[in-house]
Amino acid sequence: MEPKSILIVEDEAVSALDLSKILKNLGYLVAGTVSTGEKAIAAVDTEQPDLILMDIHLAGRMTGIEAAVKILRNHAIPIVYLTAHTEPDIVREATITRPYGYIIKPFTERELQTVIEIALYKAELDREYRKEHARLEDWTRQQTEDLQRAHDALLTSERKYIEFISLLPEIVFEC
Repeated sequence: MEPKSILIVEDEAVSALDLSKILKNLGYLVAGTVSTGEKAIAAVDTEQPDLILMDIHLAGRMTGIEAAVKILRNHAIPIVYLTAHTEPDIVREATITRPYGYIIKPFTERELQTVIEIALYKAELDREYRKEHARLEDWTRQQTEDLQRAHDALLTSERKYIEFISLLPEIVFEC
């Protein structure tokens, strides 16, 4: 199986370098390292990583949460926040992006790997769910079309029957 690629969005160069080394040691591919939300959006479009490790406070005008919102409009990529911020307001704000994890700095290598593996697993389950959902939508649409055709045929038959009956003599004898 091909190693999963991870985009690192971290504005502290030393932290980004350490994180990159840890990920490579764990067997992941580093799709890139960027320091701003704007660069993260561009990197996702070009690199199409399997997962994003996103710091919340970034260089530039955009926060990690704002970048995640924009990324998720066009891509179904799991995002794991990797941050030192545990304030309830920030955590609550991060939940709008439905993150696959939230790791508090400092973290251990084992903790990071565990959260990444669970996030990748949940992302695969979500992909399978979306495929099944699309399949069921197609099936439902086909069934609806079939029922509509049957309904239309029944109405046509009913009109013909009414027309036929109207042509019969007014008195019908019973035996």
